[in-house]
Amino acid sequence: MKLLRSLLTSSAMITTSQAAVIAQYNFETVASRLSSSDTELNTTASDLGIASIPGLEVNSQHTNRQSTGDSLTFDAPVSGSALVGSYGDIKSFSNSLDAAITASQYVGFTITLGGAASINLTSFSFATDITNGTAAKNYWLLADVVGGTFTTVDQIGSGDFTTNGSESITTFSTSTFSSNTEFRLYFDTGASTSSHGFAVDNITLDGTVTPIPEPAAALLGGLGLFALLRRRR
Repeated sequence: MKLLRSLLTSSAMITTSQAAVIAQYNFETVASRLSSSDTELNTTASDLGIASIPGLEVNSQHTNRQSTGDSLTFDAPVSGSALVGSYGDIKSFSNSLDAAITASQYVGFTITLGGAASINLTSFSFATDITNGTAAKNYWLLADVVGGTFTTVDQIGSGDFTTNGSESITTFSTSTFSSNTEFRLYFDTGASTSSHGFAVDNITLDGTVTPIPEPAAALLGGLGLFALLRRRR
């Protein structure tokens, strides 16, 4: 009976979904401010890539990339260090995902699965601070397999940040992924000036990770359940 209970318990553990922070970038770690501080143990989040937008930098206040010196002093919910830039770093004047993709206006990271597993997204969020709220500032979250070519069909969520505050996506056009996946957060603004600044902080991807049982483990659990049913009969 103890053996049977052990078999059933092992089988249940293999297929249990666990809610966790899959990726999180708060830019505060001194050793590597672009590293993830996630808590999920079955996946690995890469460092945040920001080189595709040359004007972005990790800083505590944004002053040096704006033509008129319009500074950005962080307000809540942005605090400490953040990812900062100017509108000129992400402007195409068209406010379109096509333009953002063409100009490579994104930050991104890769989620690597530890063994066979699937991810189900529950939310994606980040905090923002801006110096001017009149211009539209749009963002899109895209996801594709590692090494894939990103196009507009890879969009899984979107929004805009025209005021200081927290942005979040809780409904995704595609939310389940069962292979190593790259996520990209694209930005675009129609602002006609590069003199205003923005900050992005606490980029967070939440979800549940469900390990997929190996065939041998699944068979073992099935045999244990079959034995239990026979015993009860």
